Amino acid sequence: MVHVNNYSGIQKSTMALHKYGQRKYTLWAVFGFYMALKSGSASKAEKMIFPQLAIRLFDGMKPLLNAQEGYLQALVYQIANKKKELAEFLKSDQVKTWDLLDLNVLIPPALEEVEDWEGLQSHCIDYLVEKKRDDWNHWKALLLTFEKLNTPAKAIEFITSYKKSQNSLLAMVEAASRDISGALPINEAAENYFNFMSKKRSTFPDLIKYVSLKNFDQAKWLAFLDQVDCNDQIVKVNVEKFKFLHREDNLDVDAFVKTQVKNYEQYQVQLKAKDAKDYHPADDFLLISALAILEQSQDKVSLEKAAVLLELAALNDKHQFFVRLWLVRIYLRLGAFNLAKGHYKILKVSKIQHESLSHFMLTRLTSIFPDFGVLYDAFEQYETANNEITSYLLQAFEKGSYTQLESMNDLQRIMKSSVSRGIIQVEIRKTKQFQTIPKLEALTTLKIDGMADSRDFDIMFDIPRPGQERTSQLPGLTLGPKLGQKWVNVHQIKYNILKSLVKGTEDLKIESDALKQAISDSEDEVTEIEKWSLQVVYLLSVSALDKKKDQHYSTLLAKLAEAEPIVARAGSQSELQGQFSWPQLHVLYTVLETVKIVADYAELLSKHKSSIQFNTAAVTALKPKLENGLYAQVRDSAAAIKNKRDATVQNELDAVVNWSGKLGFTGVFRNSIDHIAESVIEGIAVNQDQALTYIRSIKL
Repeated sequence: MVHVNNYSGIQKSTMALHKYGQRKYTLWAVFGFYMALKSGSASKAEKMIFPQLAIRLFDGMKPLLNAQEGYLQALVYQIANKKKELAEFLKSDQVKTWDLLDLNVLIPPALEEVEDWEGLQSHCIDYLVEKKRDDWNHWKALLLTFEKLNTPAKAIEFITSYKKSQNSLLAMVEAASRDISGALPINEAAENYFNFMSKKRSTFPDLIKYVSLKNFDQAKWLAFLDQVDCNDQIVKVNVEKFKFLHREDNLDVDAFVKTQVKNYEQYQVQLKAKDAKDYHPADDFLLISALAILEQSQDKVSLEKAAVLLELAALNDKHQFFVRLWLVRIYLRLGAFNLAKGHYKILKVSKIQHESLSHFMLTRLTSIFPDFGVLYDAFEQYETANNEITSYLLQAFEKGSYTQLESMNDLQRIMKSSVSRGIIQVEIRKTKQFQTIPKLEALTTLKIDGMADSRDFDIMFDIPRPGQERTSQLPGLTLGPKLGQKWVNVHQIKYNILKSLVKGTEDLKIESDALKQAISDSEDEVTEIEKWSLQVVYLLSVSALDKKKDQHYSTLLAKLAEAEPIVARAGSQSELQGQFSWPQLHVLYTVLETVKIVADYAELLSKHKSSIQFNTAAVTALKPKLENGLYAQVRDSAAAIKNKRDATVQNELDAVVNWSGKLGFTGVFRNSIDHIAESVIEGIAVNQDQALTYIRSIKL
């Protein structure tokens, strides 16, 4: 039951073990009740019974023997909705003696829930003063208690009497933002914090929330930053990032980039001296330069300019995570799969990181370059993770490590029902239209309900102006609309239909109706050409339900013809004025995938003509019409794009190399930047040509 992530089964098996009378089995049974309730696998009746059973079992084992049992006691109070009992337990001397981090984390929200402000205040003061743990969450909880008890003077007194530290100074900024009487003006509090923490990289993320508030005097703040001594590179980085945060709408991007180039070069000595795995703070100068360029424009040349600056940073700083993540995004948007793949491999995204970050590389990958290897390696991460997590869970049960059991169970659930996993499986199935995939049978049917979304969209290095959209989420920098559970669901139905088209059973009618509804539901997650492709599959399913009816085939052909102007635009001269990138590849690959689905269906029917009745004339004519129509148009568009590449590449080279030459790089960087600019433009062209060649190699 642990292996298959079946919480109901875990509950039943642990309850059966409990009958053997061993203490650990009884504890397992209590935990089984908790997970069944938390996971939602318990029935309506069980939701009423399980909390009572858990309390009864637990009461029979008291006194508690250790902190892990204490943590399980807290979980029991939670599922029984006994808020007061939980609060009293967490305030007890026994919990204080155990001093278990996982229990300490539960205390502030539990006391806040029952509005025990005096108890919460006492706990926070003990935690910050007696235990000397300068924890920010306890600071925030403490400030809340002073507000609730209407003792603002005591709040300010406590902050000012506490040792001067990162969190005590930030607490004053927080107090100022809440307008607590007696607090320093918010600008002064922020300046004090900056002066104390200016040489730390955490300064910017700590203060960004406060310096973006409407009551914060930005002009005064910028004047303060102008007076800061910037001899230290981290101080200089913090100053420039805050200035960039408050940039004007009409920022002179070229002048800004030149300034940041000088800043970057100023600290090249530290770059040479640093450990290979250390973060080079001066890389942030090039990162904010790239953001400035991309915020102003997301055309192809702008993307290439940003890539040139980031490639320079990556060349000199091998382990620069944020630089490489941005390069992955830029190259995929440009349709340069192998360049993106190179940087993604260096990131070594794996295990839980893979669950939250792999979407940056794998989303809509098949419409850039159908690389089965990358996708299957990603899918295997989930299979491996399941085996490893199962082993850890069984060990945690044996050792009674309930703090680990809960988090590991959650991780197993997330990995099994992951949106990212669903996206990967859909992309793998898409590649079947382009190549033979012997391992495809390893893929499982997805359970759509209750999918877990652990994708991290905010990890990208990004500094939006207050109230503005993140630069990384601008339409010109993403691969279509953000996809999720609805996108996975509609494609799951699509592939269920493709498996039963020829037989045309009653199940096909159910799936066909489901697809029609799912297409409507997923409109905010699919691109224009994806929606067209799904509609083609729907009409194909309608035709498969009545294979003799001639009208179904004419309706299908009419829907296929709707893509002709879209394909024409993808390969037209007006669209190729230095702009060829992922959107055009996405159209060509999606249309080609769809044409092959229809052609494969026609071929399968022909192979079964002795056992299946269908409109022989319409089906026989279908494949030639595709070959001479959309299929030929896709191939011709790909060829037209390739034939225009030389002139396009030269124009881009002239624009980007001339631009890079005026940035003011000196010495070794001057030589590097010219070489990088040329290799970026030519590398993108080569990658795009590989994708176009692949398109032309696909046979119907």
